[in-house]
Amino acid sequence: MEELHKCRNQQTTTIITRLHRSLHDEEANQFFRIDEQDFCVVDTRLKQYFPEYAHIWERCYSISGGEKCKSIDRVFELYSVIHSLPYQPKRVRVFGGGALQDLVGYSMATSMPDLPLILYPTTPGSIFMGHYSGRFSINWDRKKDRITVQANPAELRIDPFFLQDHPLQSLRTSFIYPARLGLAMDDRFFRLSVGFLNCAVNDLLDWDSYFELIRESHRLLAKAYEQKIVLFPGESMANWIMNGSGLQMDYTQALGCGLVLESYLAWKLGIGNELLFREIRQIWGSVFPEAKDLHSFLYAQMDLLTFLSMVHEHAEMTFSLIIRPGKHTITKIQAPVVEWAMRDFFLGQLHWEGVK
Repeated sequence: MEELHKCRNQQTTTIITRLHRSLHDEEANQFFRIDEQDFCVVDTRLKQYFPEYAHIWERCYSISGGEKCKSIDRVFELYSVIHSLPYQPKRVRVFGGGALQDLVGYSMATSMPDLPLILYPTTPGSIFMGHYSGRFSINWDRKKDRITVQANPAELRIDPFFLQDHPLQSLRTSFIYPARLGLAMDDRFFRLSVGFLNCAVNDLLDWDSYFELIRESHRLLAKAYEQKIVLFPGESMANWIMNGSGLQMDYTQALGCGLVLESYLAWKLGIGNELLFREIRQIWGSVFPEAKDLHSFLYAQMDLLTFLSMVHEHAEMTFSLIIRPGKHTITKIQAPVVEWAMRDFFLGQLHWEGVK
């Protein structure tokens, strides 16, 4: 089990990231080691997908993952469970995706903040994103990440083994995460991610290359958060899209849509350019071939009027806009400007021959 790095972020808390190549070797016991006084939480779906680890799952408290689990009701449920344990827990372990990590992280940070939190990401998005942001969030009033607490995990334990039973389409969509990271920080890594995506589109997925892509993603993420970069391209608009869909949309899809819309905004403001917008739009079509017509896809997923009305809730919005691959800028934009650009995108007389 390889220790990638020890990362310090906004709270100067050290996060240890360990990358493990396969659970089918002698290091599996070390990777999965659970002590008697550990409190563990597992996504219910893992119990179905990996029954060979039933001896581990039976020691865990089960919760169905996904965006719906990030509710205040679930927080109070975890409060009740952990305070009724017959022992004083020494650490908390979470096996699941990003939403479950947010839920447990928020619950522990607001009830037992001194307990070390060890995260085992098990979905493509959570494995690529890690958790370096220095905060855990839950949803409120069907709005994404409205309540936030500042805290960090003590350790991330990452193994692509959890992805080997995922369908190829699910793995293909995960390339949106390294692609947007490369767009923000490293042009070479962006091109590398697009190259791997093209292989996946042709049903050619090399696990060694996928492993290296995960490794490099975490090195860049650790570097970003040490530099206090807490907002990446696509994230701001993705949250608005999630809210516009009533949290019904898959976050990876929302992030992909967010990248397209923010690159359009950057083009119209003279920060980015049309060629970059078209390239990102084409990446969207490769990652989500079933939703290549982005306009129709978004119309089906959310109420456009609700989406636009949410812009009026704030005087200005903060975005991480791409100047060119490998370079981005954090900028605040007045709400009327954002609304104008989005109305132009959705309702203007725009035609994108060769892109759809």
